[in-house]
Amino acid sequence: MLPAVVRMNYNLGQALLLAGRSQESVIYLYNAAKLDPRHASAYYLLAIACADQGKVDEGVRFYSRAVELQPAVD
Repeated sequence: MLPAVVRMNYNLGQALLLAGRSQESVIYLYNAAKLDPRHASAYYLLAIACADQGKVDEGVRFYSRAVELQPAVD
């Protein structure tokens, strides 16, 4: 069940980000990363969402974690 919940949160966060709703996307992407701390793509999209909101330091932190987990994440 947990992988389905992670996937649902990730997919919803990604869809919201693509729809230009980065602030809302952070909630779901953060949930996906919290449920699966090794989900590099969730951290990568969190970085993009934070950068979109002007939260550069937070975005760098999430991007660093994504690259740590999967060096070719982007």
